[in-house]
Amino acid sequence: EGITELQQALAEGRITMAEIGGFTESELDAAYATACTYANIGQTVAATQIVGYLMMLSPYEHRYYHLAGVCFQRIKQFEIADHYYRMALSLNASDPTTLIYRGEVQIMLGKVDDGLLSIKKGIENCNEDRIGDAEHAGLLARAKALSQQFSTSA
Repeated sequence: EGITELQQALAEGRITMAEIGGFTESELDAAYATACTYANIGQTVAATQIVGYLMMLSPYEHRYYHLAGVCFQRIKQFEIADHYYRMALSLNASDPTTLIYRGEVQIMLGKVDDGLLSIKKGIENCNEDRIGDAEHAGLLARAKALSQQFSTSA
């Protein structure tokens, strides 16, 4: 009976495999940081393997899907990257980083208007407190450059 209740809770999204397995937030964060490190040094296979396990353990964390999108974008698998960015946005529709990266991918897929719309939403979501930090300031500059470049050529 307990197993049936657990299965039902898992199926309904009331509990995750991470919770069942007793993984702490620190452990999940450490695994995510490792995946990010692998992605940053070009080891996209290792990064996607780790992030795949993280998605299985904790499927409601948008950053895992975003990182998978980044990995596939870097190896020019734009359709797959777009899929993961859409998954990330289904969990956090206002994330400016995901919106802007998805816009880039859409442009690479020849969907320039859709890409520009996504980039525009990303720019709008870079609110004042985010613009102050270096990561988001760079992201905002990147988004504006893409928007200018493709708005004039489209």
